[in-house]
Amino acid sequence: MKNCHVATLFLACIMLSGGCAGLSRDKVVGSHFSVVTGRPVQLTFGDGNDSEAAWSCDGGRIAFQRELQGDLDVKVLSLADKKITPLVAGAGLACYPAWTLDGAIIYVCSERGETTAVEMHANEMKLGFNLRMLKDGRTSVLTDGLWRDYTPSVSSDGRSLYYASSRDCTGNNSSLWRLSLDNPSDAACIISGGPNSEGFAQPSLSPDGRILLWGEINGLFSNWQICAAFENNTQRSVKLTPPAMSAYAPSWSPDGKFIAFTGFRSGDSAWKIYVMEPRSGEMFALNTGMGNSRTPKWSPDGKSILYENNATGEYKLYRLLIDCSPINVALDNERPQESNGVAFRLKMDNQKAVLVNSEKGSIAGVYSAGVDPSRAAKGTMPVAFEVSEEIDYGQGSFYVQVKFRVDSLAEDTRIVAVGSYKQNSLAWQVFVHPDGTLYFNSRDRDGSFIGVKSIKPLRSGETVTVTGVRDSHGYVRMWVNGVDQNQTQGGAGFDYVEPLKISLGQQFNGGQRLAGEVLEFETGRGWPPGIQPPLTRSMLFNETEN
Repeated sequence: MKNCHVATLFLACIMLSGGCAGLSRDKVVGSHFSVVTGRPVQLTFGDGNDSEAAWSCDGGRIAFQRELQGDLDVKVLSLADKKITPLVAGAGLACYPAWTLDGAIIYVCSERGETTAVEMHANEMKLGFNLRMLKDGRTSVLTDGLWRDYTPSVSSDGRSLYYASSRDCTGNNSSLWRLSLDNPSDAACIISGGPNSEGFAQPSLSPDGRILLWGEINGLFSNWQICAAFENNTQRSVKLTPPAMSAYAPSWSPDGKFIAFTGFRSGDSAWKIYVMEPRSGEMFALNTGMGNSRTPKWSPDGKSILYENNATGEYKLYRLLIDCSPINVALDNERPQESNGVAFRLKMDNQKAVLVNSEKGSIAGVYSAGVDPSRAAKGTMPVAFEVSEEIDYGQGSFYVQVKFRVDSLAEDTRIVAVGSYKQNSLAWQVFVHPDGTLYFNSRDRDGSFIGVKSIKPLRSGETVTVTGVRDSHGYVRMWVNGVDQNQTQGGAGFDYVEPLKISLGQQFNGGQRLAGEVLEFETGRGWPPGIQPPLTRSMLFNETEN
């Protein structure tokens, strides 16, 4: 259930829809909102999987994709008479419909003749999936190329289209793009899927046009998470769902007060529809019955949620009446933790390495046996320091920054810097992989490795500065020469107490010695000077970017 990959998400079309008759089934009251729902009402029947449903702006029609025998077509359900009519059918694949304000349909299209999706997969055909618009019986091309464009959504003002695309990506990565419906050729990438990011998908803009939501996955063993950012500054984002939960396909309520999404967390029997009050982060799973429930969409009046469910054996659309009300919503007043001063900084004292603490004074380094005297005289290679409470960071934010040079790569991992604690001798590390990539890692509560790696490998003889941060929410981040490595890993909740030693240029026991030289080093609580702290939930929903 954990790793819903972008390519799997796209090709399998794993989405849902839902309905209800009467608000009497469930009522849940939490700390920050109450939710009342009715019973799910099935809207579609028959053969095939129905998914990716979208409401028309007047709330009277539902567009969706039907997958049958390897073919995908777009159909429309009229809620007034329950009739389903084909909208885009025949040769080719048509999927992921989205409505414009004036009643046009935007959809994903692959013009692959009579070749079915199953045949395409078997023959490894690489045809493009691009965006088309059907308006007044005429089809226009919005995007073109051999990449995959999918999960389109239209802004509330009807002027912009947001979508995921593999354009300019490698492998199975994807980025988020925006184009103007007034000028479709004016397309721009707003979030780029780098080499270390598996992908971004399902963008959803808030009704006021201020906050963009999306689903994001980072790394093969990560979960999908719901992320949010100011639409005009998507480079700083905040994760709204915890790393232990898998969550994707976010959808704003029309009043902008709630978010519905697909989720799975420990104890769930299947994929569920969750509703979140985004300011507090409180969430509830809706009672949508047996089977997987996915891809929620709010009705234009905010009184229903549409989703898909496979309790019948195939995915069918359902509708669920819902009434959500905020209760004493107090914004989380968390603030990014700024640097609280350097706990230790490496300095030279009579050609010997010392760690200096502004309050505790200096700690002299102990050199390893067999170290080249000429290098030891420089005071930076390799050396260990006995430390105490100054780096007892607990579960709070802390950083490690080290400038170093590698003279040659080795066949195994080589240590640049490592912090040893009573609970784990390799509690945090900066190290060089045999392929030249750089890593910063922390640990989870059980001591398991949680790390991030550099986008590019290090070259022999190159001098770099690596900055690693483990924040108070358990996310691990890394910068190389001030450049964000576009990857974060969550779950690093290790409790850094009872510190023992900091070792530079080798492991705590003298092994994995670096073929190079450590030039500068410092560590401290909070965030390092020069690195902008990430966006927080309170900053986002307090409508400030400071």
